[in-house]
Formats: sequence, C-alpha cells, structure tokens
Amino acid sequence: MADLTLQHLVAAGLAETPPTVEGATALVLSAFQGPDALRATLDGHEPTPAPAQDTTQAPTATYLAAIEVEGFRGIGPPVALTLEPSPGLTLVVGRNGSGKSSFAEALEMLLTGSNRRWTERAKVWQDGWRNLHHGPPRITGRFRPDGGRTVMTIERRWAHEADVAVSTLTVDGKLRDLEENGWSRAL
Repeated sequence: MADLTLQHLVAAGLAETPPTVEGATALVLSAFQGPDALRATLDGHEPTPAPAQDTTQAPTATYLAAIEVEGFRGIGPPVALTLEPSPGLTLVVGRNGSGKSSFAEALEMLLTGSNRRWTERAKVWQDGWRNLHHGPPRITGRFRPDGGRTVMTIERRWAHEADVAVSTLTVDGKLRDLEENGWSRAL
C-alpha cells in the first residue's frame, strides 16, 4: 500500500513534474525534515533523504459505535455508551462520577490490555480496576470499519478472581490478537 503522507505525496509530485528552478526540489523536501535541514540545504549541503515509505498495511478507518462495560472500575452492572460511528471528534460529557473516565479507561484496556495511567500510580490504585460489588469484568466494543454497516465486535473478559493482566480477547467471537487486524501501529 502506498504511503500517502504529505511528504511522500509532494515528493512523488516533484518527481513526476520537476520544478524549473534548480535546487527547488531539494529545498522543498528538506523543509519536511525541519528548520536545520532546510538551513543546511540553503547553505549548499545535500538534503537528508526522506524516510522510507511504510509498507505495512494500514487498517481501514474504523469507528467506535458502542462500548459496553461491566464490573470495571466505577461500573458494576452492564452499562452501554452508544456513539455515532463517523469521522470527526466525539465528546462524551457528563457530571463528575457519571462514568466518563471508566469508559475511557475501559476502551484503552479493551484495545491494549493495559492502562498507562495506572502504571505510574500506587499499587492500591492499580489493584482497584475491578468493581468490588459486581462479578467478573467484561468490556465489549462494537466498531464499524469505514463507518459502514459491518460491525466488528471486540471483547475482553476476565475470570472471577483473575489479575488484570490475565484476560481473554475475542474478535467477532474468535480468540485473536488485535495485531492480526493491523492495529498494532495505530494503538
């Protein structure tokens, strides 16, 4: 798959239709490398070549349509947050204690299997991931690749007394790793 970053699109355009002014291509491409590279090119030095194109296949644009959380942080019985699966910025607003952070942390846990905010906290904070007043934790996300009608369901479950690091991840009901979907770089 071609790399469609601005730098590579501009480089391809300059290669296809070279500028008539000598050195213009080098100046434009060095500007992508930053002010020091541009200054060096203006001083007559050869520009640093552009980084190699990324040949890993990027995942299609995927939008979160819903997340359901149970037994995780401040959430006990199953609670669902339904969103409009489309491009753009989605805001989740609500009063203090309404579960916004629990949903955000649940989504991170669902997709990565960990939570960065907890790793720098005291052990008591790290151990408080499970809702003590409810059964085994479960996080389910429903995603729409390219915002279409197809739904991909990702679910992470823990056994009743399991440690946070010991969970089962399924994608559309099958034991899988998110790397198989090409998501590791994005995450």
